[in-house]
Amino acid sequence: MKKGKRIVLFLMAAVFSLTMLSGCGSKSEEDFSSEPVSSGALVPQEQQENSSGSESVVYHRGTWEGNTYTNESLGFVYTMPEGWTAATDEEIMETMDAGYAALTEEQKKNYDYSREKSVNDFLTTSEDGTNGFQLAVENLGLTKGASNLSEEEYAQVLKGQMEQLSDLGYQAGATYSIQLHGKEYLVLPFKVTALELDGGRHLCQDYILRKQGQLMTAFIFTYIEGQEKQTEDFLNTNLKALS
Repeated sequence: MKKGKRIVLFLMAAVFSLTMLSGCGSKSEEDFSSEPVSSGALVPQEQQENSSGSESVVYHRGTWEGNTYTNESLGFVYTMPEGWTAATDEEIMETMDAGYAALTEEQKKNYDYSREKSVNDFLTTSEDGTNGFQLAVENLGLTKGASNLSEEEYAQVLKGQMEQLSDLGYQAGATYSIQLHGKEYLVLPFKVTALELDGGRHLCQDYILRKQGQLMTAFIFTYIEGQEKQTEDFLNTNLKALS
């Protein structure tokens, strides 16, 4: 499975570098100046001070305590299974840099602009490296024309972005809805057809999307074809509502 482990890490690097709506549009009409991504804030300071109500786009990154990750902004707790490993912020940045090479030239330009409107919050991998679970959060309010996108519309933009990675052969399936930690999410599944593992199986990635105000949450689960049931069990077992 060494080959599979290397490929899984490469795919996780590529998707983290892509940045969800990197090709969706130009800068917002206003010249927003958000705080650094590492701070976990995806909104200008003046908007944080004036925002109120459910549509607030203030986001604070979750925190780790042992194997437990708590995200108060999104209202869930993730318990990392035994044997899994969480990347440090430095390792996440290195992963993003590694995935940069997989992007098209146009995607690279858009990524350079969009780095401060998205947070790559966590990246965890299984002990054998053949499964990965990630969280990315994007402030749609910082991309012109994106604020009113639904999960389905966002998924279609994302589908177009992933299919541009022609060397990897991303093939999208039909979207469907699931319930996680008491909330409804939209799933956009992909099969990576250009990469074949032992036994003729391919790697898959599910993008699990939920819009909250102007924040778009994307859980990304990477797994080997045929592990769909195990992936479902993983999500239902390890993601719980914040009590």
